[in-house]
Amino acid sequence: MKNTNSTQDREISLAEQAAAEAAQHFSNLQSVIIDLDQTITDLSEVISGLTEEKRVLEEDNEELRRIIEQLKA
Repeated sequence: MKNTNSTQDREISLAEQAAAEAAQHFSNLQSVIIDLDQTITDLSEVISGLTEEKRVLEEDNEELRRIIEQLKA
């Protein structure tokens, strides 16, 4: 009977170790997800800024075209 308890104790110990490792992996994944979420937010802000810059450049380009047309006339 003692041998069975020893085997059970070892299995419990291995299960506890596996659970602890799984919890650590889960925690690591949570950190990665938080970092990715921040990166997505940062990239979204960059894209918004670039979109606005593109709009301004397109307006400037249109104004330059009008000036060129006026100078040609």
